[in-house]
Amino acid sequence: MSARHDPSRGPESRATVICFVCHRAVGADDFHRDGCPICGAGRHLPPIRLLPDDARRLAALAGRLVTQNPTLVGALTRELARAVIVRDAHGAWGTARIGAELRFRLDGSAEPVRRRLHLPETAGQAAQGFDLSLATPLGIALVGLAAGAVMPFTDLCGTRRLVRLDGVRDAA
Repeated sequence: MSARHDPSRGPESRATVICFVCHRAVGADDFHRDGCPICGAGRHLPPIRLLPDDARRLAALAGRLVTQNPTLVGALTRELARAVIVRDAHGAWGTARIGAELRFRLDGSAEPVRRRLHLPETAGQAAQGFDLSLATPLGIALVGLAAGAVMPFTDLCGTRRLVRLDGVRDAA
């Protein structure tokens, strides 16, 4: 996802990303490894694990969203860049995967919410009112998280939020 610096091409060849908090350009390799060196964003994000098939499907989704919503594409590609790809379902056990039923809480609320995580093209197949699209900031924040993890995200209105994943039940 991020290009490596090629010293033979000079400093202009170094890949950069825009920090999602301070909106400054920073080195992509540094950001993905240590978070933003300017404001510290991303330093303490919980790890995420994805199956290879889920990672491919999410990368394809990012490609489809490029013209529709660049902000979502940025969030999704950042998550893909920091994801650990696991080879089998055992390595992804207990993580928010495509098709899984999730139980989570927003901003420390007492009442958990239950939703099934899905790709936007499967919205018609999802139970109405029970689906959570991966083409939303909340869906992107949850994908790949393990139960018990807390993840910050920015909603569609620009408000910083926190989501805690309480539980995961794989698709039947």
